[in-house]
This record gives sequence, structure tokens and C-alpha cells, in this order.
Amino acid sequence: MVFGALLFSPLADVVGRRAVLIGALAVISATMFASGFTTSVEQLAPLRFVTGLGIGTMFAPVNSMAAEYASNK
Repeated sequence: MVFGALLFSPLADVVGRRAVLIGALAVISATMFASGFTTSVEQLAPLRFVTGLGIGTMFAPVNSMAAEYASNK
């Protein structure tokens, strides 16, 4: 997850938060779905790694969006 946050979160500043969130969610969904069809740890490990990259990618944009919409009070 740390690698995803460090590598792909700055992309949100370039292409926009919404596009990054949708892309990360698509990656997370696809790899979690594919994980259900694995038959060995060797197949599962890379899928879980990519899932972690997707989750890490979502951390910064989600926190930024929450801060934007939070009340100043």
C-alpha cells in the first residue's frame, strides 16, 4: 500500500482525483475478483500485491476530498 501511495497518488494532481479514484477502484475490484479464482499461493500473491497498490493509490485522494468537504467549524 505504501508503494501505491508514493508512486501513483501524485497522479491525482495531474489527471484529477476522480479519474484516479475510479481507476484505483477498477484495479482493486478486478484483482480481488481474480483472487477468487486462484488455485495456488503463487497466483494469489501478485494479485494481492496489485490490490495493495490500488488501495494505496486511493489513500491520498480520498483524504484530500474529505478535507475539502469537511466543515471549517
